[in-house]
Amino acid sequence: WNGIVWSQIEVPEELQETRWRAMDGQAGVIWLLGDSGLWRLDDLGWSQLDVGADVDKIRDLWSIDLLSLWLVGDGGLLRRISGAGVEVMDNPGPDLLAIHGAHQDEIWAVGRQGRTLRWHDGLWFEYLPVTRSDLHAVHAVDGARVWAAGDSGALLSWDGISWSALG
Repeated sequence: WNGIVWSQIEVPEELQETRWRAMDGQAGVIWLLGDSGLWRLDDLGWSQLDVGADVDKIRDLWSIDLLSLWLVGDGGLLRRISGAGVEVMDNPGPDLLAIHGAHQDEIWAVGRQGRTLRWHDGLWFEYLPVTRSDLHAVHAVDGARVWAAGDSGALLSWDGISWSALG
């Protein structure tokens, strides 16, 4: 989409049958996660990335900029990919299902049984669950405006201090 019209992207033949399950993009770079692995599409073309994990365990991804990517998944899988390589930050526990951030130092991951984690000042912090419902989506605007949504109508809001259930 160039603001006016959609255009088709040339997909290599070996990827044409891939079932894509997550994607994100920043300024001309698209990250795609599918059955065939994690792929990056940029001005140089398609390239596959080694994430140091079974791609079937990865549930979501979020890119901060052209070179940085965060991954979450089963069993608390947490990975950061940057120009320096893959950094393993796994946090064992219930599966993490979604990740999003406002910037490089304000990132949230959510998952099964109401699990919520926050990346802030270079560390991951885990918060007590406000719900026991699985959380499948999270969106962070800044450090005081974050929302998460999930099963059984779960809708949560972070105000900069604590999570609360909405509705």
